[in-house]
Amino acid sequence: MKTSELLDEYTNWLRKQYTVKDVDVADEITTPFLNTIGDNLRIYVKPLDRNQIELSDDGITLEDLYLLGIDMNASVRKDLLDRIKNEYLIKQRNDTLYVKGSIKNFPLLKQNFISAIIKINDIANTRRPNVESLFFDEVYKYFDENDFGGLQKHPFEGKSGVSYNLDYVIPKKNNRPTRMIDLQNRISFNQVMTSAYKFQDIRENRTVSTNGLSYTMIFNNDASDVSSNSIKIAQDADIRLIPWSNKMEILALR
Repeated sequence: MKTSELLDEYTNWLRKQYTVKDVDVADEITTPFLNTIGDNLRIYVKPLDRNQIELSDDGITLEDLYLLGIDMNASVRKDLLDRIKNEYLIKQRNDTLYVKGSIKNFPLLKQNFISAIIKINDIANTRRPNVESLFFDEVYKYFDENDFGGLQKHPFEGKSGVSYNLDYVIPKKNNRPTRMIDLQNRISFNQVMTSAYKFQDIRENRTVSTNGLSYTMIFNNDASDVSSNSIKIAQDADIRLIPWSNKMEILALR
């Protein structure tokens, strides 16, 4: 078997999967790679002065993500996008992603640009179930940037002997109680009920109850709203419910 011949056959086959069409001042290249909505990726090659060219996606990549309901303004996703752009030296003009370079470097420019677009399309995978970890990352980053001074995944033991890992805990300071914070990407009645039991169990543990405790649930109100029954349970259990969009109330927890 001659592997070099197989590679030649693959190269010839791959070239046939590309089509080129003249559109206005650029050439549209349709590639065999698929985007997030199942269409073939298209890139646009525009000639510039001095043997330079520009490759762009004409804004399609980010537009498709918006159509899928992906919030690209979320800080974690913006960081992902910036990281990919820096890795492949991609620039952004409004929603259009592009790269410029010499015509002689077209093979490398095209390879890197396609690789970047594929990676950016993968941001669509930050929808559920991965979106929950993104929400947590975004909240933790916000806490760090605003000096909340707490601990992630801090354990508390309840009267029952069960150990609970709280998403975030701010230690008691001066006249402020220990602040336990529960993060919920999609808040539900069951989750509020579970937190109410958890808080009661911890408060009834004599080793921690004398220090004073408060319990807050921060929920992603872009993903779900809190029901009236959940609000009633939270009030009865002395649990504060704060939507992620209410940064003023969240900052007051410090």
